[in-house]
Amino acid sequence: MRPPSENALVSGTDVVRAFRGVTVLGGKSGSRLLFNADQSYAGLGTQAVNGTGSAFVVKQLLMAIGAGQVNFDGAAISSFIASSTLSFIKKSGGVYAAGASTGPFQAGHAQPSAPLIFAKDSPSAGKEAMTGAVTVVIWRVSSITGQVSLMSLPSNVLELSNQSVIVQMPAADSNGQTHWGIGVVKLGYADLGFYIQLPTSLGGEVSEADLTTIDGITRAVEISWSNGALQGQPLAPDKAFPLPAGQFAGVMNDTLFLDADGIIYVGEPGYIGSFPPSNAIFASEPAVHWLKIGPNAFGRFGKHSVGILMYVGGSPALEYQEILSNQGIALPQNVALGFGGRLLMWLGKPTVLDKALEPDFEYANKVMPDFDGWDAGQSTSQPIVPCFDPQGLYECWCFQKKVMAKHAPTGRWCAPIDLTGKINGNIVSHVIHDRKLYLSCVDGLTLKLYQFDAGTGSTMVVQTDDTAPGRGDTISEVFVQARTDDEANNLLIEAITNHEDDSPAEVFDDTVEADKTLFIRTDEPNIIDAVSHALRVTVPCLGGDASVELIESYGARSF
Repeated sequence: MRPPSENALVSGTDVVRAFRGVTVLGGKSGSRLLFNADQSYAGLGTQAVNGTGSAFVVKQLLMAIGAGQVNFDGAAISSFIASSTLSFIKKSGGVYAAGASTGPFQAGHAQPSAPLIFAKDSPSAGKEAMTGAVTVVIWRVSSITGQVSLMSLPSNVLELSNQSVIVQMPAADSNGQTHWGIGVVKLGYADLGFYIQLPTSLGGEVSEADLTTIDGITRAVEISWSNGALQGQPLAPDKAFPLPAGQFAGVMNDTLFLDADGIIYVGEPGYIGSFPPSNAIFASEPAVHWLKIGPNAFGRFGKHSVGILMYVGGSPALEYQEILSNQGIALPQNVALGFGGRLLMWLGKPTVLDKALEPDFEYANKVMPDFDGWDAGQSTSQPIVPCFDPQGLYECWCFQKKVMAKHAPTGRWCAPIDLTGKINGNIVSHVIHDRKLYLSCVDGLTLKLYQFDAGTGSTMVVQTDDTAPGRGDTISEVFVQARTDDEANNLLIEAITNHEDDSPAEVFDDTVEADKTLFIRTDEPNIIDAVSHALRVTVPCLGGDASVELIESYGARSF
């Protein structure tokens, strides 16, 4: 196919078929950025505001960081706006909705101030009478997530003599805290020993609602212990440092990570808000986007580098390696997973990065004129969007209302797809959901999702290459094998002589029977003195099975 061919897709059976159009996903809104999440999709941004950052699900928590309205399953979540603080909403009743018990909350907890402790001369029933110097630490606990805060500084020192301990708690935070954890030293160690988590059976994790007034001391709980009761207990949390401000985050297996201006903070396994500073990894530059590229790997994309964050276990559980330097993407929409999990990246031109980790800059050489002006024309509001259609196996490159598709298994480029009149506004992002490719489009007033290659059809135009000068200068017969899904519109066959595309000669223009392979042979017109020629076939399609399988012309040379 050659220009002005359009809306024609190559299939794996060597058939050129009509693009089936697009279908709007009713009742759903698109997003400026889209992510797979919880058997559906999440998004950031609105029709008026660009979204940046990350959205993902862990422990039935929808987490987001960056900027923009947070959306899930095509609907905005009220009161959930992404910021530089990793935040979440908990799923409740099968939905993500804001509320007092569901959030949004921040992922970590602030370290509490040190508690005050007092000696109780007459221990309550079930409490031990203790002797020795002791101190206590406390930490915040959320029953929503299981997340703890960093333990406090030690309390004041008490010298006990057959007494128990009253612990007075500071104010709880407003970040979903429901409980207090308590850590103690062995009797007699004062403030010199390791702090060990007091067993829950001894009051070591107390609900905020169970705090009371004891001997005139408000917000208090009574505790006691023996050294034997501390055997085998874990240490008080000393790695639950709160998260710094950041731009991106994600999760692999049991470990979260957060990217803050090129510093990758690796979380403690099993926690969503514990990020020890010693687990930091340093990248060469800030990130433009993160993309999950496998079950145990994320791709990190900067303006001048590409790297991979991998799960390796241990502590820290993640490891980062830069794999490409002096190349990168300009906008977060400029990268996607393609056929077989390879990376599609806009590096000033369509480029593929496969397992060899060497970018293929010749990927689109045959059709580069179709990408003229894309790089200079893209902007934050009009990005270049590579994506993959898992049904047709097409790697697609989208800009504004144009789509360039390549049939990945055969490596054959299709004719350009023109979505003018079929979508509102321009393509700004994509998501794959239920093995279907959806394009998110914005016109400043609305943000809609359209299913790719499924709709009310298009008008397919297929034009052959011109014959070599001097070959077949007489056209006496034309043969076309095609299929149409519509009997209402005419199938048109034209002959173009001597490169005069604007002055074609009509060969056939009539309605044909739908849903059958047609064999059209005609001797009209009889063209002579054609230095070279091409044939053009126009097939209207309503979204069904329309194709062109064979185009041939016959004629003798006049010399």
